[in-house]
Amino acid sequence: MNNEDIYSQIRGQIGSFGTVSFTVSASKVLTFDDWKRKTSARFAKHDLINRQPILEYLGADLNEISFKIKLVADLGVNPKDEADKLREMCTTGQAEYLTVGGEVIGQFVIDSIDESAEFWARGELLVSELNVRFKEYVSEL
Repeated sequence: MNNEDIYSQIRGQIGSFGTVSFTVSASKVLTFDDWKRKTSARFAKHDLINRQPILEYLGADLNEISFKIKLVADLGVNPKDEADKLREMCTTGQAEYLTVGGEVIGQFVIDSIDESAEFWARGELLVSELNVRFKEYVSEL
């Protein structure tokens, strides 16, 4: 089996966040790694005199998701343009649907991005790694 056959088997969209499409094909690889999801609850703590405090369940907290995106020019993406797009979504608070494997995970905003440039050539960014943190976005009360 040659490389083209392998690529054709796994070709397609892995997921998306707004206009950012996570895909694998013979001409483009834009994927993520190190997926983490945090689900938590909210509690109020009521202090009592001479007794242990009492916890009161308030409800679910917002989900948080994080993963790493490695942008590599040799794999068909422009690291600067893709990083700029994600930073813009972060700084404007743009809420988008996050999908993975055909499943809608929910609506999220980008909470933060940590970026490291791994390789520059003649002033052009060739490889960049982003650690992206998402926070669930709930628009209704």
